[in-house]
Amino acid sequence: MDPLNFKKQSIGFRGAFIVMYNEINAFFSNLGGLISMTMQPILFFAFLVMGLNSTTNNFNYHGIIISYASYASIGVVGLIMTTQMSQAVYRSTVDKQFGLMAIKFMNGVRPFQYILGMSVFPIFGYLYQCLILYLLLIVFKIKGLVVLFPIAILVGIIMLLFWSSLGIICSCLFKNYQQRDIFIQLVFTPIAFTAPSFYLDGHGPLYLKILANINPMTYQLRALRSIIYRIPDITTIITSLLLTILVVILTAFLLDKIQLTLQEKI
Repeated sequence: MDPLNFKKQSIGFRGAFIVMYNEINAFFSNLGGLISMTMQPILFFAFLVMGLNSTTNNFNYHGIIISYASYASIGVVGLIMTTQMSQAVYRSTVDKQFGLMAIKFMNGVRPFQYILGMSVFPIFGYLYQCLILYLLLIVFKIKGLVVLFPIAILVGIIMLLFWSSLGIICSCLFKNYQQRDIFIQLVFTPIAFTAPSFYLDGHGPLYLKILANINPMTYQLRALRSIIYRIPDITTIITSLLLTILVVILTAFLLDKIQLTLQEKI
């Protein structure tokens, strides 16, 4: 049976809610994943951010004197986004390999609804990890972040759609789990660390500046920091949101064209 013949069917936004419901159940039933998501922001903040903060003086960021901990905490948010992109890759790869993606499309779920539904797992993980990070900011009394941090995180949900959509695109290109695992290992860490997550934006060797300027995460971190430090960079914020819209549209287009089968492939 070729599910491509059924892709024109639609059950409306009920399709998105069905996928969302399945992803919410998957999120709360994934105990090992929840433990890992709990530890990640704690380890990065307590040992990396606070460790470097103790050896780094306050510095000027766009006319505002801030601590390194305040600056790098937003970098942890960037790491959280890439982590949740890996969840999108994993979840959609399982869907594709075991024929679940085909079944969903056969039953009237449209590509855009599928993207929204499959983004729920990463969004829940993102909010959970950011909540832990927010509590750490309060406990360690990191000044300048507590008030506007929640607003920036809500804006970050839209940016996260960029990464979850990109993860779905990548999963559609994988032929097996080995390709998926290699991709995760080789791509996610460079994305997080070539962006100005833990080093001062605009500084560093030339190669790092070049890599940062072609990294979408760079513009997202700049946008989030501009919100938190009350120096809104409208151009950067709009650029980040437009990138999300473009990738979501591209993902929906590719999902509409991809060849799907109900046969499991290992």
